[in-house]
Amino acid sequence: MKKASCNRKFRNENGITLVEVIASIVILTIILLSAFQLFIQSAKTTETSENIIDATYIAQREMEKFYSESSSAHLPTELNTEIFPGYVYLEEKDGFFIYQNHSHSHYRLELQLKQNESYPSLTRIILKVIDPNDGTVKSQMETTLDWGHVRENI
Repeated sequence: MKKASCNRKFRNENGITLVEVIASIVILTIILLSAFQLFIQSAKTTETSENIIDATYIAQREMEKFYSESSSAHLPTELNTEIFPGYVYLEEKDGFFIYQNHSHSHYRLELQLKQNESYPSLTRIILKVIDPNDGTVKSQMETTLDWGHVRENI
């Protein structure tokens, strides 16, 4: 009798089989890999967004400097010289005078100026913040400023 009761203990089929364990591990691995991919992509997106925000902040700060300069000084008649501290004249292309500034640690700034032919005091300004590693434009701002005219507060 004892032998029969021992055999029943070993024949108990209430547990899980090896195939079920392997299937569970495979399904769990697929779910975890999907979650990890989501976290990795989220981190990359966050880093890209931070870089764009930093570049936009730099562009905004530089544009504010130009705006301040435009109300207190006259733009030189010869634009092929250094007209802003840190900006070095490069070339004239398509009517724009192009300058570069390398003083920022992570970005290269490119300034483009073009005077309006009908209204010489108006100058179109394009400022690009460029990643020096791959040459991509991270931020770009454009405006037209009236150089040398005092603005009244409204």
